[in-house]
Amino acid sequence: MEKIKDYLAAVEDQLDKIENVIEGGKSSIFSGRVSVSRESVFDIVDEIRNIKSEIEMNLPAEIRTAARIASDREKIIADAKIKADALLKEARAEADKALNEHEIIRQATAKAQQLETASRASAAKFRKDAIEYSEELLQKTEEAIRRVLENFADEARGVEDYLTAMTQTLFDNRKDLRGIKE
Repeated sequence: MEKIKDYLAAVEDQLDKIENVIEGGKSSIFSGRVSVSRESVFDIVDEIRNIKSEIEMNLPAEIRTAARIASDREKIIADAKIKADALLKEARAEADKALNEHEIIRQATAKAQQLETASRASAAKFRKDAIEYSEELLQKTEEAIRRVLENFADEARGVEDYLTAMTQTLFDNRKDLRGIKE
């Protein structure tokens, strides 16, 4: 979000430069038009295009952040599975140990089943919680990206409208100059 503020500030600086070029231009007494340095305006337009290119190059960083969060979700789920498998392995090991003693076999089997049931329930709850947490993170990231894209689109439309108006003004000024020159 900080980078977007930097880009918007850079665009604002360029707009200020355009205003300064217009204010510093030579006024035409009869038409109220202003004559400006073509090179100065084109330099500013090039700078705005460079800023636009930087924004386009950095936008995928937001998308990479979303992918990282999705990757973390998979890791959490994988960790839950590993813990569940470890609990199951531990329960089975205890059951195997109990088999060695004839009188304890029934008790060991029951305990192993209880452990297995409890560990499955625990693993299922952990997995469910991990999925909900991941879903929440992904939703927040998606909303943040949408807000950034909406803000960027609004600002870009404003800059585009302004530059279109400036281009038309410049074209009209050139047209007027050609009429005076003849």
